[in-house]
Amino acid sequence: MKNIKNFIFDLGGVLLNVDAKLTEIAFINECKDSSKKFLDNENLRDFFNLFQLGKISPYELWCNSSKLLNVNISFENFLNCLNAMIYDYDKDFNYILSNLANCYDLFILSNTNETHVEFFSNLTNWPNNIFKHKFYSNEIHLAKPDIACFKYVINKTQIIPEETIFIDDRIENILSAQKVGLNTIHLENQNMLKQILNNYIK
Repeated sequence: MKNIKNFIFDLGGVLLNVDAKLTEIAFINECKDSSKKFLDNENLRDFFNLFQLGKISPYELWCNSSKLLNVNISFENFLNCLNAMIYDYDKDFNYILSNLANCYDLFILSNTNETHVEFFSNLTNWPNNIFKHKFYSNEIHLAKPDIACFKYVINKTQIIPEETIFIDDRIENILSAQKVGLNTIHLENQNMLKQILNNYIK
C-alpha cells in the first residue's frame, strides 16, 4: 500500500481490549441468576441496535432490559455492567498514535454507544490532537458494516479511499470497507497492532 495519508481505526478488538463475556458475567452476578441472558438475548437485540445507533438513551435501554428480563437492577449498576466488557487500554498506544499523527490523518469509526464513549474516553485519555475526527455510531446514526456508514465518513472527511487504511477486527466490516475502495487490515491478532503501526511511522 503506497501513498497512504490516512488511517481509520475501529476501537473494540483494535485499540481497546474488550470481552463481551465480562458484561454477561457482571450482569449475572448482579442479578444472581445465571438464566438471565443479557447480551445474547433475542428480545433485547432490537433495543441494543437502537442504542448503538443513538436512537434510545441509556435510561431507556435500562428500563426495557429490566422489564423484559424481570430483574431489579439500579441504573448505576446497569451502566457498570455495560462497561465491564471494556477491560483495558494499553497507554503505549498514545505514544505510537501521536507519532503516527505526525505523518498521517487519523480517524476513529466505531460501533459504540453513549455509555461506552464516556467510559473509554476517561480510560484512554487521548490527547486532543491525535484524531482528526471520531465517528461513533450513536452520534452519526449509522453502523458498520452498512456501506452507507463508510460513505458518510468519506464524504465528511473528503479523504481519498485509495490513500486510506481502515483497521478492524471483524471481517464483515473489512469487506464493506473494501467495497468503497478503502485499503484494509483485518486485525485477527490484536497483539500485532503495535508492530503494524510502527512500520508506518516515518
